[in-house]
Amino acid sequence: IDRVFKENKIIKYFKKDSSKFRILQLSNKIPNFLAAFELESIGGYHPAKLSVTSNVERNVQWMQALESNGQFDQGLKYFSGLLKMLNVKYILKKTPSSSESLEFVIFDKRTGNYLYKFKGFSNRIYFPKKVERIERNLIDEKIYFHPEKEFHEYDPYDVVYSNISKIREDEDRSTAKIKSWAPNRIEILVEAEKENFLVLSEVFYPKGWTVTSHPSIEILL
Repeated sequence: IDRVFKENKIIKYFKKDSSKFRILQLSNKIPNFLAAFELESIGGYHPAKLSVTSNVERNVQWMQALESNGQFDQGLKYFSGLLKMLNVKYILKKTPSSSESLEFVIFDKRTGNYLYKFKGFSNRIYFPKKVERIERNLIDEKIYFHPEKEFHEYDPYDVVYSNISKIREDEDRSTAKIKSWAPNRIEILVEAEKENFLVLSEVFYPKGWTVTSHPSIEILL
């Protein structure tokens, strides 16, 4: 077991990055391998299968299929918005990439893995330019790739979908910064010039999360 979960060149690189990020792992067949090193990835096994998680997993499976068929670079454009929304900063692959959306970082000879940085990386928290009101059952079509439906390019920095509508003014200089992050407590320092909509890329549990410092603030899915 120790040999299987031994730190490699890429894991050591990840540990030098102090930002909050997730990883798209297309290269390892060991479920939740990265979790052994306290690294967050999209996909993987979890006993609580929320519907939104299942949609993510289906899209990850399509990306894995593209990688297996040597077509990941061509298909990446269909998933860029999702990767941004999920705070994906790095992609682990078994094959080299020539995509302009990826920046080569390192190659680990021991594992045969290529590490790339996703140039469209989005922060874990951010203020979107626009919040568009839409029926919840229609959100999936806007965000996730569906092979049987028309593709729409999506950028979560430009627009997010919820049950309210809001447009952020160009001169708004509101800021948000993560102070601390733990499994059951997240502290965010916010300087808001006016009423705003802050996005936190995290799993939503309706009866779990509350805003303890400002109970009047509503948490929306």
